Amino acid sequence: MKFKYSKWKCPRSEAFPQRISALRPVIHITIKYQNQRLRVFALLDTGADYCLFPKWMGEKLGIPIQKGKKLEYKGAAGGIRNAYFHDVVLEIGGWKNKCYVGFTYEPKEEERHFGILGTIGFFDKYEVIYNFKKNEIKVKELT
Repeated sequence: MKFKYSKWKCPRSEAFPQRISALRPVIHITIKYQNQRLRVFALLDTGADYCLFPKWMGEKLGIPIQKGKKLEYKGAAGGIRNAYFHDVVLEIGGWKNKCYVGFTYEPKEEERHFGILGTIGFFDKYEVIYNFKKNEIKVKELT
């Protein structure tokens, strides 16, 4: 399956005053929990250990977030964060895979519009080829 990089707004900065957007490897996926489905954006993050989604996504699916198994982790910006893990099904490019994902309680989380697809649950199930020059991300299920 081929995806295009997504354009996302960037805050203006002294370091990059002309930059107003960036292309990121963010794709559409569907999260399924019991009989509920939610189509969301997810960032392909080779540096992330886990698949993590903001709690509001889990709440929309009816997941009892804090009843999941708790993981304390350190975010990229530092500080200890909490995620609660649940079994869901991720649909990516027509493929469906059971995945153990965490739902996070982050500062300003309601502003986070995408989840993160990490090593456990995504990169261990899919081959990903990035081609920034062609604005293309190829995702293929591992067999």
